[in-house]
Amino acid sequence: MKKLTMFILALLLTFTLAACGSNEAKVDKAIEKNDWETVVKEYEKWADDFLEFSKKLKDDPTNEKLLEEYEELIKSGEEWETKFEKLEDKLPEDEADKFMDKIEGIGKKILEEIMS
Repeated sequence: MKKLTMFILALLLTFTLAACGSNEAKVDKAIEKNDWETVVKEYEKWADDFLEFSKKLKDDPTNEKLLEEYEELIKSGEEWETKFEKLEDKLPEDEADKFMDKIEGIGKKILEEIMS
């Protein structure tokens, strides 16, 4: 069962390294303004929620409600990925590098937490 849980978490991470926060309108507006710091803050909020979710899933990997939440996270991951690509394309190279460094750092934090 533990291997199944880790597989599910790894799969979830694949889709959610660029996952969507709860304040989608705020993120969209920030993208329009090239405000990458706001986007990073919203992604950090999402990452915190994700880590809370992963702990619940580790504790109860057969919970059907958690599987429904998993589906929502997959959808939001697809949305975040699109948003990140859109913003990265709009930013000057030096800012795009800073932005992606922050995003990758958050992804690394998620990975470390679920692998522990």
